[in-house]
Amino acid sequence: MWTQLGREVLQMPVRVARLERLSHDVIRLRLQLPATEAFRYHAGQYVEFILQGGVRRSYSMANAPHTQESVGGVELHLRHMPGGKFTDHVFGGMKERDILRIEGPYGGFFLREDSDKPIVLLASGTGFAPVKALIEQLQKTGSTRPVVLYWGGRRPRDLYMDAWVREQQTQLPQLRYVPVVSDALPQDGWSGRSGFVHQAGMVGSGSVTKIRRLADGRVAVAINSFTSQPHLVIFTASGQLDTTFAGGGDLGLGANTAINDVIGLPNGTILLGMGYRVPVGRWGMRFVRVTANGAYDTSFAVTRT
Repeated sequence: MWTQLGREVLQMPVRVARLERLSHDVIRLRLQLPATEAFRYHAGQYVEFILQGGVRRSYSMANAPHTQESVGGVELHLRHMPGGKFTDHVFGGMKERDILRIEGPYGGFFLREDSDKPIVLLASGTGFAPVKALIEQLQKTGSTRPVVLYWGGRRPRDLYMDAWVREQQTQLPQLRYVPVVSDALPQDGWSGRSGFVHQAGMVGSGSVTKIRRLADGRVAVAINSFTSQPHLVIFTASGQLDTTFAGGGDLGLGANTAINDVIGLPNGTILLGMGYRVPVGRWGMRFVRVTANGAYDTSFAVTRT
C-alpha cells in the first residue's frame, strides 16, 4: 500500500453505472465502486484506467468526494478523440454494467483549505472536470473565498456544462464566471468573451511569477512572457479584474524585462523588483514604484547593471 497526499492509492475493478452525452463529443461516465472499498481522494485529483497491454489513460474526478453516495460513485468527463484507443471504445462499444479497472487517486491539483486567498481557475474543454469538483468542494465547506473561473472552448457548445456553472453562482455568490470562445461561427450568435482562455485569464500568454496581497485587500499578479512585455494585473478583493489599474496592467516595461518580485507598501504604492537584459547579454536589476492606480512614481527609481 502507498499513499498520494494522504490518500491511499488503490487499484480496483469498477462498473460502468451510466453513460450520458453532455455534448456532441463529451460523455459523462459514472463509475460504481466496489462496496467493500472506501475511495478517498481530494477534489481535483485523477484516476488512471488500466487497459490491455498495461496502457493507461488518466481522467480527473468531476465530482467532489462527499458526493460519491448521491452520484453512486465517481463521475468523469471524456472527450472523444477519434482514433483514441480508449475513447473510441467509450463512444462506440462501451455499455452500462461493463467492468473496467482503475488506479488512484493521483495528482497535486486540489484545494488548499487552509488559505483565504482568492482563487483563479482556468480550464479548457474537459479540463473543466476537476474544476467542477473544486466548486462542489467550496460549496460543501461554506468557503467565502473570491473565485473567478475562465472556461474556454472553440465554440459555445464546447462549454458543455455552462448552465450548471451559472446555477452554482446562486449558491456560491462570490463565484465569477467568464466563458471564453476562440472560434465561434456566425450561427453561434456568440456575444461573450472571444479569444484564448489563457489570454483572457492572464492578460496575454505568459507565466505567473508572483502573487501578492496589497494593503488595501487587492491582489497583484505579476505575469512574465518570453515574447512580450511583462504585465502587472490587479484583482479586487472580490476576485474581479481591476480595470482602473492603468493600461490594464501594461506598464510599458519592454520585452526584455521580467518582474521578479512585487511588494505592496503601506502607503498604497507598489514596489516592483525587475530584471532586464542589457546589450552584452547580462541581466541588470531595476526597482520602480507605481501608484495604486498603476501610474509611475517618478520620484523613485533605482537601476543597477
